[in-house]
Amino acid sequence: MVPIPQAADFDELNDHFLEQCQTYGRHTISGRDQSVNELHEAEKSHLLSLPATVYNTDLLLTCKVDKYATVFMDENRYLVPTIYHGL
Repeated sequence: MVPIPQAADFDELNDHFLEQCQTYGRHTISGRDQSVNELHEAEKSHLLSLPATVYNTDLLLTCKVDKYATVFMDENRYLVPTIYHGL
């Protein structure tokens, strides 16, 4: 998020984001005849449904950072800040 949004609390920040999303949804992308919201409504029937199980976001693992500042987890490589190199 650039510039970094300024807000007194999370409620104000969430209100700001909601307003930005609603404004974006009402505009029309160059070369299109419909607004972003109208295009999204047309696309909804082609989207996959949400999974039946909830994704676990609180899994903690210990990983070793390689010389390329990446960690390997679940058959994927993830970039990490270089300050963690060698840890």
